[in-house]
Amino acid sequence: IRIYPYARKATSGSTAELSVKIFNHSDAVNTYYINPDVPEGFDTEPASSSLVIQPRTEGEQIFKIRIQEQLPAGLYMVSADISTGKWDLSRWSEAMIEVVQ
Repeated sequence: IRIYPYARKATSGSTAELSVKIFNHSDAVNTYYINPDVPEGFDTEPASSSLVIQPRTEGEQIFKIRIQEQLPAGLYMVSADISTGKWDLSRWSEAMIEVVQ
C-alpha cells in the first residue's frame, strides 16, 4: 500500500492529484476501503472510496486534493486509513504536499 507520488509541490488555491495504490497479495478477491486523512485547509474528492481488487493484482484510486486559497506555505502530510476484512490499517500510508507561493 502506498500513496503516489510520495512528495509533490502545489500552490494554495490549486488541486493536486495523489493516488493510493494497493497490491492484493492474497489468493482471494478483496475489497479495500480508503479514507484519506488530510490537514485542515485541504479537501479530497472523493472523500472516501472502496476498491475491489482481484488476487495478485494492483488497484489504484486517484484522489484530487483541493488546497484552500491563502493556505500558508509549508510542508503538509497526507495519510490514508485502509481497511479490508479484519485488517484496519490507520494512517498506513503517507505523502507530502509542499505548498509554495
